[in-house]
Amino acid sequence: AAEAGLQSGDVITHINGTLVENLSSAAKLRDKYSAGDTISVTIFRRGTVVITELKLSNRQMIISDYNL
Repeated sequence: AAEAGLQSGDVITHINGTLVENLSSAAKLRDKYSAGDTISVTIFRRGTVVITELKLSNRQMIISDYNL
């Protein structure tokens, strides 16, 4: 995640354009992707919206390392 520019405290708001409403929706989205997939992640960082591409190495990262 750090290689993609994600930082501690980032709030993930969308994955591939789909709204991440809560932990449950994040888990459902996570299950659609596998390690090696590249996804678009929209984050809210200190008052700014940032969109970045992220190559997944571990699907658990989406819901365990960052806020939702």
